[in-house]
Amino acid sequence: MTFSNYRFNIVLVERNYGLLPGALNLHFSDLDIDERTGIVLGDVNQMGDDCVVQNLVTRIAALSLKYSSCWLIVYNDKNSGW
Repeated sequence: MTFSNYRFNIVLVERNYGLLPGALNLHFSDLDIDERTGIVLGDVNQMGDDCVVQNLVTRIAALSLKYSSCWLIVYNDKNSGW
């Protein structure tokens, strides 16, 4: 876990869940805004794969138990040529 404190009194916490045993069965948001809001990032280029979409739906359903607001941001990686 890494803590960084910036000029505007914002604390950035970076976590590596790959080190936790059993972390593959846990679902986390990509960004925690506060205790009620999370953000999940999704690559539009991977949305054509049914397995990726099903995992995303499962992840959001699991996160709905934790957050009252969960935002999905779908982005297009410009380097992919799509």
